[in-house]
Amino acid sequence: MKTRVCVAGITGWVGKPLAMAISASEDMTLSAGVSRAAADEDIGRVLGIEASGLKVRSNLRDALDEGVDVVIDYTHPSAIEDNIDACLDAHVPIVVGTSGVTPRYFETLDSRAREADIGVIVSGNFSLTASLLQYLAIEAAHCIDQKEIVDYAHSRFPQVPSGTARELAGKISEVSGPAGQRDLRPGASEHIVGPVEGRGALIDGIHVHSVRSLGYTLSVEVIYANTAGRLTLRVDSDSSPEPYIHGTLLATRRVREVKGLVVGLDSLLFRTPVSPLLESS
Repeated sequence: MKTRVCVAGITGWVGKPLAMAISASEDMTLSAGVSRAAADEDIGRVLGIEASGLKVRSNLRDALDEGVDVVIDYTHPSAIEDNIDACLDAHVPIVVGTSGVTPRYFETLDSRAREADIGVIVSGNFSLTASLLQYLAIEAAHCIDQKEIVDYAHSRFPQVPSGTARELAGKISEVSGPAGQRDLRPGASEHIVGPVEGRGALIDGIHVHSVRSLGYTLSVEVIYANTAGRLTLRVDSDSSPEPYIHGTLLATRRVREVKGLVVGLDSLLFRTPVSPLLESS
């Protein structure tokens, strides 16, 4: 039997081609879609294909009444916690590609997902290349103490830092521990002259610098340094949503096998499917 999937954010940059990929797949079927902008329109018409007879819903709770096995969320940070709550209440697994799930929410989310007996996969970036970067970055963090993150995006990208950079900082911080964290807030270091904000934001003890400028799509790099030299790991994305689609479909096929929270696609590809942020708890 095909997995029935609901795409929340079905008219979005990733949501629309993702929904079309699900419709064309052999093991999944598009059973519902959510979009305020296209509410009550036929899903097929919204996607530019044959009419399906299914209406786009304005909220996820109504969409869940259509009969759904898995939800994929590519909506907005302001909506994501409500959408996760709806899935927990309905005991429906969810794959979250929307940025905005903060690390302090992870532990609560993990326990709630286990109580609901469902899987929740959250990733700041479902690109396979970004997942490989995360894996390599964590391995390198075991060996090199000093590291900083630079994330790049176009000038209209509203979130700083990006979900990819924030997730990466959290995972590197777990590896580094207190000894690897460089806290340069006021009073923490005597050698800083000038505004400490120039050193970037502290995210889980890791300095993160966000560049927002014309000419970029989405990129992130980690810079490591010791007395012997420097190592830089970087991934660049183009303007196509295609890389995110492959990773999201992989997570969608795996989420029903998972119980609790998984943070990052790299956790599925390279590790036991348990959030590294929670392994030490």
